[in-house]
Amino acid sequence: MLQAGLMMDQLKVVYNNSKAAYDASSALQANLRKSCELGTKFAYLEKKQIKLNLDLELAKKNLKKARDEATAMGDVRSENRQLQARLKNVISLDKMKQDLEQKGLDLATM
Repeated sequence: MLQAGLMMDQLKVVYNNSKAAYDASSALQANLRKSCELGTKFAYLEKKQIKLNLDLELAKKNLKKARDEATAMGDVRSENRQLQARLKNVISLDKMKQDLEQKGLDLATM
């Protein structure tokens, strides 16, 4: 009887140890699954960050190009204003010449 009691105690110990090992194995499996999920999510986010960095670099290049073009347009506008002023001077000089020629003709006919 004593021996049967000892065997029952040993079986309880084995059962408890087996249950603890099973629970630890289940926890390890859950942790491994979560680790894999996080690894996959990290890889996705890393790729997304690389893409966003590339998009940012492209946007910076496009912005610089637009600024350069705007500066060039400003230079063209300035040159255009200068040409318009010169044209007005030429037109004004041409009108003055015509007026002088007309006065010369008027004087000649007097």
